[in-house]
Amino acid sequence: MSQTAYNILMGQSFAGMKADARFDVVESALAFLAVNFGRAVASEAGEADVHMPVRDKGVLTFAGSDFVASNQITATINGVAAAMVPYTVDHATTATNLLAAITAHPAVTGATKDGTGKIFTIESKGVASTLAAVVIGGSTQPAATAEYLTAMDEVFRGIALHRHMQNGVTPNAAYSKNDVVDVLRRGKAWVETSVAVTADDDAYVDMAGGIGKFTNVSSNNLATGGKFRSTVGAAGLATVEINLP
Repeated sequence: MSQTAYNILMGQSFAGMKADARFDVVESALAFLAVNFGRAVASEAGEADVHMPVRDKGVLTFAGSDFVASNQITATINGVAAAMVPYTVDHATTATNLLAAITAHPAVTGATKDGTGKIFTIESKGVASTLAAVVIGGSTQPAATAEYLTAMDEVFRGIALHRHMQNGVTPNAAYSKNDVVDVLRRGKAWVETSVAVTADDDAYVDMAGGIGKFTNVSSNNLATGGKFRSTVGAAGLATVEINLP
C-alpha cells in the first residue's frame, strides 16, 4: 500500500537539515571559501558568490605626525606581515606605497586609503580580520591602531543546507571552495548557534567570531529577518525560520 501521509516536522538530526516538509525556496551559489553546513552565508553587494559572514573588514589608523624620513612601516594582516615600506620622497608617496604593499598581501581582497594617507580600510573577505602595524626609524613614528567593522556591506543570503554527497564523497562535513552551495532562502532549517537561544527570539548572525553561527544578540551582528523556532540551553543546534525575498 502506498504511503499517503507524511510528518510535517522533522526531528533534530544535524546542522543544515531542513526542519520541516513545508514549502521552501532554495537557490544555488558558488562558495568563495569553505562553508559549513547549517551556517549563515552572505554576499557583498553585486557579488554572486557566498561566504560565511564575519568581521572581515578593519581600519588601520596612523595617528600623530605624517610619515617622515627614515620611517619604515610594516603592516600585518591576519598574523602575516606585508612587505616593509620605507619612507620615500614624502608622506603622500609613502602612503601610496604602503597601500600597494597592503593590497599585494595574499589575505587582502580589497584596500583603500583616505585623502590624508593615514587611514587604511582593509578587507579579507570571508576571514575574520586582525590588523596591526609598526613604524620604526625616523625622528617620529606615527602610532598605529586598529578597529574592526561589522560587515554592514554583507547581505545575508540564507542558510547553507546539508548535502549528503559532495564531490563523490559521503558523508561530507562542509562545502569546499568553489562548490555549489544549496542556500535556503525561505523555510526552516537546523542551524548552529554560538549561544543559548529561545524559541521566537530574533535570529542574527554572530559576527564576533561565530563564523556563520547564529545568535539572538543584536548588537554588532547581522540581521537575518528570521526567528528561532526552537530552544537550546547552550551553543548547539536550533531551528531558524527565514523568509527572504
